[in-house]
Amino acid sequence: MFICYRFKTIFLFSLAFVIYLGFRYYFVKGNYSNQIIKVKPLLNNSVIASRVLTIVYFGLAITIIFFGPILAGYFYEINCK
Repeated sequence: MFICYRFKTIFLFSLAFVIYLGFRYYFVKGNYSNQIIKVKPLLNNSVIASRVLTIVYFGLAITIIFFGPILAGYFYEINCK
């Protein structure tokens, strides 16, 4: 199922801003960011596994940033004529 409704740009920016403020409040005001940096949590106590997971995560995120709009436009064009 594909939803053929266009959201207004101001709504999308407002939603992103609210999510940003929520994360900022949680990590900065709650002082969790400093705790995470001090503890340096690892995946299964392995530095290599943590680094591989980080590289895969950021690689996937960058891929989605670049190809997401292209695929969304393609699906919109096919399903919402």
